[in-house]
Amino acid sequence: MDFTPAQTAAMETHGRTLLVSAAAGSGKTFTLTQRIIKSIINENKDISDFLIVTFTRAAAGELKAKISKALGDAIEENPDKTHLQDQLIKLGGAHISTIDSFFAEPVRANFEKLGLPPSMKTADEAELEPLRQRIMSEVIDTYFDSCEALDGKSVSDIEYADDFTHLVGMISSARRGSAVA
Repeated sequence: MDFTPAQTAAMETHGRTLLVSAAAGSGKTFTLTQRIIKSIINENKDISDFLIVTFTRAAAGELKAKISKALGDAIEENPDKTHLQDQLIKLGGAHISTIDSFFAEPVRANFEKLGLPPSMKTADEAELEPLRQRIMSEVIDTYFDSCEALDGKSVSDIEYADDFTHLVGMISSARRGSAVA
C-alpha cells in the first residue's frame, strides 16, 4: 500500500507525543492504527501505555476495532509472540475514547472532592437541547431587559442592535409578545 508523506511521517515518528489532524476520509484511523501496531510489534510497546482520544464514539469504536483486527492479523503471522496475544487481551481496557470521556474519568473518580453528586453523568444531546434553548432565551431576555433600562432608548439606539435584532429574528419568531423582525 502507498502512503502519503504525511501518513508515513505519522507512522514513523516516535519518542514524542503526536497529534494527527486531517479531513474526514483522509486515512487518520488507518494511519493511527498502523502507528500503534508498528509500535507494539517492533518496539514491544504495551497498548495500556497509549492514550488515544478522538472526537466521536464512533471513531473511538472504529479505531479499537481496527487495532483488534490488526493485532489478530499480527498474531496469525507471529503465533509465538505472546506479547501480541497479551496486547489483544489488554485492548479492552486500553485508553481509547472520546476526549469528553477521557476528561470525565478523573471527574467521576473525584466527584466527592469536587463537590459533585455521585449520580453525575455526561449529558446526551436530548438532554442538552432544552438547556441550550433555555440559555439562549435567558441571553435574549437579559439583552432586552438591559435595553429597557437605558433611559428610554429603544433597542435600535444600542450599538450592534441591528445585528442582534437580526439574530433574534433568525432564532425566535416572537419575544415579549411581539414579533421580532
